[in-house]
Amino acid sequence: SALRELRSLCGETGLLPTSYELSGLVKSDDEEPCSSGGFSDVWRGEHNGVPVALKVLRLHAGDRAKYKQVFCKEAVVWRRLSHRNIVPFLGVSPRHHLCIVSEWMEHGDVMSYLERFPQANRLQLITDVARGLEYMHAVGVIHGDMKGRNVLVDSSHRARLSDFGLAMTALGTHSLALSSGASSNWGTLRYMAPELSDPRMEIKVLTTKTDVYGFGMTAWEMYDGRMPFYHVRGDYTVVLKVQEGVRPSRPLHARELGLDDYLWALIEACWHAEPSLRPSVSTL
Repeated sequence: SALRELRSLCGETGLLPTSYELSGLVKSDDEEPCSSGGFSDVWRGEHNGVPVALKVLRLHAGDRAKYKQVFCKEAVVWRRLSHRNIVPFLGVSPRHHLCIVSEWMEHGDVMSYLERFPQANRLQLITDVARGLEYMHAVGVIHGDMKGRNVLVDSSHRARLSDFGLAMTALGTHSLALSSGASSNWGTLRYMAPELSDPRMEIKVLTTKTDVYGFGMTAWEMYDGRMPFYHVRGDYTVVLKVQEGVRPSRPLHARELGLDDYLWALIEACWHAEPSLRPSVSTL
């Protein structure tokens, strides 16, 4: 397809079409970024007077050539995504190295949002996440890093998926988080499907089913208010427990927030150790 060819070409050259570049972009003078992840910092900026988010990849010099190729591939895919539950891609900054520009999400990530709005409709937010993920899977894209911090909330209080620039797509690429041993993004391990951390598996591939597992963890997190396995100190200890079949327990205080028996059964189904027995996101 044309998308596959463009993505491959951009990956090989490390270059993007000039139409992706935004003029009139101004980065804020803030001393600190608005948020930081394993591989990037997010800064506030303006594009023609409209607030935008600038996601700048934070990489060591020796990594830049390799990750610039992946960055370019993902920019091509993200630009083609258009859905009300996906953070809109606006372009790239020609003045900043490896910087993706997207719409500014007024309420930040969903976990921070729920701290400020504890009585928010979690079922609606989770449904937003499911619809965004359903759309991605329908167009052949795997998110690859599902967790609450990668779900943003817009000015209409609706959830949108973001931060899949480090993800793998069904068009074919490896996840940076996995190829680097996730050393720069340890928190993600707590949301990772067991087949991705199974030492017996020589080839670890992100799939729609690993996304569904991450969706289940994200839904649990939104109801509980804490990251999965919050009581376990080490992420590698979490990985071992997950391999043994351990999953988070039902947060009893969340019943008043809408976590009923049906929804809890659905979350548990997303965590099934056998990927083929997890529901597809279209049935969630």
